[in-house]
Order: sequence, then structure tokens, then C-alpha cells
Amino acid sequence: MPATPTYPGVYIEEAESSVRPITGVATSVTAFVGYTGRGLDNRATQLFSFADFERAFGGLVSDSELSYAVQQFFLNGGSNAIVVRVPKSDAAAAAVTLEDGLAGGAKKALKLTALSKGAWANSLVADIDHGVPAGDAKAFNLTVTDLGTGTVERFADVTLDNSKTNYVVAVVNDPGKGSSLVRADAVDTAAGRAAQTGTVGGDITMSDIKNDKDYTLKISLDVPSGAVAGAEVTIVAVGESVPTSILGLGQLIERKLNLAIAALADGIRVRCVPSASGNGLRLWADVDPAVQPGAVDAIITLAAGTTNDIGATLKLIANTTPKNVARYRLGLGRAVAGQVDPVAGVDGTQLPKTNELIGSELDRTGIYALETVDLFNLLSIPDATRAAAGNPAAHDSAVDANSVYDAALAYCTRRRAFLLIDPPPEVASVAAAVDWISGG
Repeated sequence: MPATPTYPGVYIEEAESSVRPITGVATSVTAFVGYTGRGLDNRATQLFSFADFERAFGGLVSDSELSYAVQQFFLNGGSNAIVVRVPKSDAAAAAVTLEDGLAGGAKKALKLTALSKGAWANSLVADIDHGVPAGDAKAFNLTVTDLGTGTVERFADVTLDNSKTNYVVAVVNDPGKGSSLVRADAVDTAAGRAAQTGTVGGDITMSDIKNDKDYTLKISLDVPSGAVAGAEVTIVAVGESVPTSILGLGQLIERKLNLAIAALADGIRVRCVPSASGNGLRLWADVDPAVQPGAVDAIITLAAGTTNDIGATLKLIANTTPKNVARYRLGLGRAVAGQVDPVAGVDGTQLPKTNELIGSELDRTGIYALETVDLFNLLSIPDATRAAAGNPAAHDSAVDANSVYDAALAYCTRRRAFLLIDPPPEVASVAAAVDWISGG
């Protein structure tokens, strides 16, 4: 408030200023570029704890110097990190192609490729069902599951019609809301939607389900060989309460089949749900990969029971009943039914080299993946001075540290950031450090 002079002297009056104070910005956002055990390739990912790093990039890995650098960053009070994963030079991404049918002449409809190279993606599976609104013959639901972590992504009502907003390639590959596990690519524009996974039956007339006798059918799985082969199961016993809905019927069949399978093989269950029409059934094997790793994409075959067969009534054993793999499997899948061209994910043995760490500004790889980041203050590239395999006192000859740091320094100058330079492994004393610094 204004001062009120009451005697001679100097009075100070503080006037309100229209100038706003400068808001501080973060000064400790640290970017790390290099190899990690898993995670999205060449995509900047923001992390706020080492637990975030473990979820996104797999935690500590013996040949990932970056993983230990990030751990130390958070242990020493760091709170905001950005990590760019550069895969090994000879790594490969797991993939599989899905066809639009199960008979000869089927077209290749959709290719799924892991977003990150490495063997981790061999645990990815995909499910397709056609339970979508009518009106688009190329529409389907896609579910992608990482059996290793339990992560599930579902993309409902997507289509292979590229004129529509729910085009599967655009939806799955959306950088903001799409998949964090796979990339989708349409293969043949003339192909229909990918075939449903599992065994899909026709529409059932519920009044045909009787309980005046024991009714059976036989079930077999093609893998693991001989584990479940022609097991005869009583689906409806004489006098047993008969379901009045497709959902209830599916639950009954699921329960009866699983009781029989449990006595024959560990780690295998059967799921049974209403088909796309809502009036039939779809079955597939739900396999524990830790117990039966080779049976994740098993094919269920149902045959007539020897005692009052119910398979025909359930519309599950007719010649027209499609039999597909239980789940499409990236990487280690078999080339059977609607699943073709599987490509195994491979970790590789050669850590990223000079050009891969530097990357491409056009493609936004390596250090230039940070182009998508608004702000970082420090840049660390642990792989630039990593030790040679088997010799911790020697520098890895596959990386030219000077070239990496020259490119990184120019980039940091442009981004107004500091570059953290690690000494090479042969620098193990103060005198050696002085010589190294003096030598440029």
C-alpha cells in the first residue's frame, strides 16, 4: 500500500510489476543411448524409476552397460531419465504372417512383427476372432499377449479395409495409442480378414441337446505329440442338467474337457466361448508355455464319440468346421493352418557398433531418436567406451569412441545439452587419464 509521509526523509514504495517471474525448467533430465535386454528399438522412453526401466527394458543384463548406468542414476537421486534402446547388430525381430483361410489357396492377410528385436518376442502370441458388428467383411478383433510378462493388448473391431478409420495397420501402428509390442503390415490387398484362431463350429440348435443318455466326443491335440490323442469325454451325462444358453453350454464343455485333459497332460487347458454368430462355439487350447512350450499353437481336433456322439449336434466335427492353431505365435510358431512364415526372434551376439549408436537423423535412430523428446540436459552413451568381451582392460574395437562422441557433441550443442564422456577401459589411473585427456 502507498506510504504516508509524516516526517522528512526517504520513503520506499514497492510497486506491483507487470513482469512475471521466470519459471524454472528441469536441469537433470538425463538421456541414455545404448543396448538393453529388451524394449522398443530406437524409441525414446521416459522413465521415473528403475522399476520403470525393469518393466520397459528388462532390468539389469550382463552385457548391457546402459542398464547399470541407469540403475546408478536412480540410486544416486536421479528422477527423470530417457532411454533409447539400440539393439545388437545381428539381432532379429520375431514375426509371423496370418492367412485369410485354412484351405489351399488362402491369401496372406496380415503380418505381425515384434517392435523390439530379440528372443524375448518369441513369447508373443496373437488371437483373432470375428465377433464384430456386421457390415464389414474384413473386420475382426485382434488380441496380442506377451506370455512372458502377461501384458495384453486388445484392438477391437479393426479392419483390413484401408479406406476406413479403423484400418488395422493405422490402429496398431499408431505411435501414441497403438501397440507397444508389435507392428502390423497388410500383405495382400486382395486378402480377406485373418482366419480365426482355434476350432470354430457352426450354429447349434439348443433343443437338440439331450440328457436321456450319456453323450460323448473325442478330443486330440496335435502337439505335444501323443499327450492328448483321441481322449473320449462324456459331455452330457444321463440325467444331467442341460444348459439353456450357448454361454452355459460352452462352460459345460470347457469344464468336462479340462477334467479329462488334466489326467493326461500338465499345462494344457481348453477354452470354449460363443462363436462370432453367438449361436455356435469356438474352442482353443490355452497352454502354459513354461510347462508345454512347444504346444502354444496346438490345433484341437474333435471327433465322433463311440457312445452316442454329441459332436455332430454341437456342430464341431463337420468337415466344414475350421481348425486353426490355438494362437498365432510370433517367433517359434509352426508353419501350419493359417499361420505361415514364422521368423524367430534372435538376441544376437554383436553389441551395437559405431554407426548404430550414432544412428540416422532421417530415420530417427540411435542418438537421433531423441528428436522426439522436448528436453534433455545430459546425454550418456555407455556403449561408446565399453570393454571388449573377455578383456575388461581393453576397448571394444567395434566401437570408435571418438566418432560416437563427435556426433553426440554436435547433437548436444544443437540441443543445448551436456555430453557425459566416459573414459575407455584402459584408463585405470590418474596418469593414464591425464594422457588420455591431453591426447584428445
